[in-house]
Amino acid sequence: MKKYLKTLRVQHYMKNGLVCCAPFFSQTLSQPDIIKNIILSILAFSFISSSIYIINDIHDVEKDKRHPTKCKRPIASGEIPIAQAKRICAVLIFLSALFQYLVEGKNLAAWAILCIYFLINIVYSVYGAKDKPLIDVCLLASGFILRVFYGAANTHVDISVWLLLVITSGSLYMGFGKRRNELVSSGDRTREVLRFYNKNFLSQSMGVTMTLSIVFYALWCMEKDAVESIQRFTYTVPIVMIILLRYSFIIESDHDGDPVNVLTGDRVLLSLCIAYIVALCWFIYLV
Repeated sequence: MKKYLKTLRVQHYMKNGLVCCAPFFSQTLSQPDIIKNIILSILAFSFISSSIYIINDIHDVEKDKRHPTKCKRPIASGEIPIAQAKRICAVLIFLSALFQYLVEGKNLAAWAILCIYFLINIVYSVYGAKDKPLIDVCLLASGFILRVFYGAANTHVDISVWLLLVITSGSLYMGFGKRRNELVSSGDRTREVLRFYNKNFLSQSMGVTMTLSIVFYALWCMEKDAVESIQRFTYTVPIVMIILLRYSFIIESDHDGDPVNVLTGDRVLLSLCIAYIVALCWFIYLV
């Protein structure tokens, strides 16, 4: 069972929490119908993302066999035969479509977002977009943005422009951080695209996108406080600043820069994120 969970990258399912973003901030996440749709949406997105991971592993199997750590992946190591991996992938795609149908079978916007996410990742993994500088980071960031749009589409909730800009700049920040640490830790040996990057550019890009994330978030907070005629969300800005600075501090060390590994591997960062979520829940649903 462990090898299958590892192949599905279950630990990365926490990224799909972004599906909750739009209904959470619109104060509708407490409604039973919204909760049901969100749970089904998270399952649909989790299965489609796992199918992408398998497709990527099958496509890169020979390259992964020569990689110092990726060679331990179940498909690269031979624990899971390629034929079996293809069958698992087909089942995952079917389950994703099934859960989306159970949410809203005729929701064309949600279906389109799910298909776009799948196609973008095929272009990224199979057709070489991951080897194109800047395009690779933009496509990585698009996955986070599409998750937010997908949750909004399945719950019929509008997304704040400022909040969308926060997600966009934050996603780019993490993407540049991941590439920076790959470059520092292994040079250009693991990814073709790393030959086009240098440490200074990636560090500067991280600084710019982190700053924009904080500014956009502060503007969203001020907009939210102005609408509700009470200042409370602005108090969370320092927490976000510390979270991003802590994230930068971690990936400046010997770390692979993967957002999930960074979050789960640092107790301070995880505690800050939990405190931030608790504060938002208090301000949005309890005050």
